[in-house]
Amino acid sequence: MSAANEAIRHFVRERAGGAWTRAELAELDRLRRAWRRARSADQNGPGPGA
Repeated sequence: MSAANEAIRHFVRERAGGAWTRAELAELDRLRRAWRRARSADQNGPGPGA
């Protein structure tokens, strides 16, 4: 989850101070979905066969 969190932080830092394009907002949404998946996997623990 920390890698997904850092990806969001980096993305936002790189775009600080300006208006966001639709493409940038879509990328932020994609990163947030990846973060939520990682968070969910961390909360659920290892899956079968782990």
